[in-house]
Order: sequence, then structure tokens, then C-alpha cells
Amino acid sequence: MSKLPPRRYTAPMTAKAFVLDAIQKLPDESTFADIRERIEFIAGIREGLEEISRGEVVPLDEVEKKIDAWASQ
Repeated sequence: MSKLPPRRYTAPMTAKAFVLDAIQKLPDESTFADIRERIEFIAGIREGLEEISRGEVVPLDEVEKKIDAWASQ
């Protein structure tokens, strides 16, 4: 079994730094639409993670019940 190296703590990136890093990783031929899509994706993920950290979640069993109710209509 291989051992993973210890994780180093790094300070969280600012939104601007995160977006700049993501844009730099895109291919040079990326369009404005590609860039906008990437930024919107990142923003959505970060907003979701912030909601989770605030406890703004729906328990899985409740979600499953809602899906079952929708599917049986």
C-alpha cells in the first residue's frame, strides 16, 4: 500500500486568484463563451460549498422522498 505525502496547508485563494488560475489553465484558443462558462461553473461550485458549510442542505432521505413523489405523478 502506497503512502500519500502529508498535505500542506495553503491559505484559501481569493475569488480573483481562483478565476485567474482557472483562465490561465484554459487553452489559448478559448472563446469568451468558454471563459464565461468556466467562471460560472467555478462560482456555482463555490456557492454550493459555502451553502454546505453554513448547513443549508437537504438531507438525502428527504431528497429521495421528493424524487419518488415526482416520479410517481
